[in-house]
Amino acid sequence: MTISITRLSWFELKRLLRGPFVWLGVLGIVALQGQRTVPGTSGELPSWGVITDSTILVGEGAAVAMFLAGLFPAARNSRYGDAITSPVGQRERSVALLTAVSLCGVALGALAWGVVIVLLGSEEVAGSLSPVALATPPLIAASGGVAGVLTGTWTKSWVPGLVPTLALPMYLFAGGLFGVESVIMNAPAAGAGALYYTADTLLRPSTDSISPLWGIPPLHAAQLLLLIAAGCAATVLRTSSGRRHRIIAAGLTVLLLGGVAVAHTTQRVEPGAGDTEVTAMPDWVSVPKRVCRSYDGVTYCSYATYESSIPEWRKAVAPVTEAVPKRARGDLPTVALQTFEVPQQTVMDGVAVPFDRWSLSNPWTQQDLTAQVAQIVLKLPKKWHYGECTLRGQARLPVYLWLLYRPVAHDPRERPSTVWGGDASGGSVDDIALAVAMHGAPDEKVIRALNRSWERVTAPETTSAEAARLLDIEVTDTHRASAERELDAIASGHPDADGFSLLDQETSADETADPPLAPCR
Repeated sequence: MTISITRLSWFELKRLLRGPFVWLGVLGIVALQGQRTVPGTSGELPSWGVITDSTILVGEGAAVAMFLAGLFPAARNSRYGDAITSPVGQRERSVALLTAVSLCGVALGALAWGVVIVLLGSEEVAGSLSPVALATPPLIAASGGVAGVLTGTWTKSWVPGLVPTLALPMYLFAGGLFGVESVIMNAPAAGAGALYYTADTLLRPSTDSISPLWGIPPLHAAQLLLLIAAGCAATVLRTSSGRRHRIIAAGLTVLLLGGVAVAHTTQRVEPGAGDTEVTAMPDWVSVPKRVCRSYDGVTYCSYATYESSIPEWRKAVAPVTEAVPKRARGDLPTVALQTFEVPQQTVMDGVAVPFDRWSLSNPWTQQDLTAQVAQIVLKLPKKWHYGECTLRGQARLPVYLWLLYRPVAHDPRERPSTVWGGDASGGSVDDIALAVAMHGAPDEKVIRALNRSWERVTAPETTSAEAARLLDIEVTDTHRASAERELDAIASGHPDADGFSLLDQETSADETADPPLAPCR
């Protein structure tokens, strides 16, 4: 009988390979993984944590292909199996099909990693790749195949195949793409959405609120194995003929599903798995060695194999440090990645903390780090961070906004309001006009003036009007008009807004606060 099941498994495997779904999965993996992994196209500095996240998404796509690959033969076997004359029973045929889809799923998941290795070539990748991370995409793809066999066996229908082929794309794309709102579309889309969310929750590691650089919890691999085993047991339960066999299969299914629930719940209550502040590092996280380097008076601290981030951090910090006189550079902050630190420091502690996923295609990570360094250099108080005081009227506000915009000032796609955001909303038109005028002046002139008058300009008691004189910057009506446009864009939440003027009357969010905010000191 073992030989018969083995041969039947091989037969089912060859039949799967003759069908379209496995090959659609192959094409999807090559296309999606190539798009996400080709150097320079991912939009982020390459690290194994980021690549693993991407490969898991591709593995979920492979799981959909395997779901369809397992659904149709299982439904056919369940519907017409009793009429088939065969030396093996329906249960054995189901076991053979489960074996075949599991092997195909594992192969598709391995293919996803193979594409990564080929495309990366000799490129340096930060971090490390654990055996659990390697196993996760293949197990996810295999889970999809087992789910297809389970669904086809119990429903005896091909209709569930409409969920990934029609209803799920409708949920993900159609409504938003075409603006379609109707009961006809929303009802199946809502059901598909619920199924998608459930499947995604079970298959994806529960690391949404922790850093991808931590890796994948080993418990998640156990959860996927238990999920696959539970699907196999539930399939055998449906195809078993004797009462004793059904009781055993039912008990095993319940036991395995209990294991899935325990593993799933445990991952979500582990230290750091839902906390806004990490209080303890999970035992499964491998903490790399701290690596620090100093440039131009700034110490940059990363981790072993993550040093490739430091040059990118320097690009964000240099526009600030260049403007600080040498005599004042003793107060320059440390730039330190906090991914594996407990407790973690923040800008409130005088440490500038870059994002662990550093974007190369969008300047938002660079802007965030620039803002942190500028805030520390200008000694902006903690109360300002919490919105408990205002910089309105102080010279520090236009200087801060000038520093913030410097790294992207050459990019015509970036206008000041999109970079400043809410940090500028508390200023008056005169404050913002000085920042606009500083941007219009040659950088060398502004830096020389700051070098002469740094202590005066950064003092809380110095006003924007005084700073304009100290920096020898002329603020014109054109600058004020430009400042009003930028403030209007910030107030309306639309960078291209015209005609909406919350601040035309020299008011600001800080002025209208109840109670009025005190000046920051």
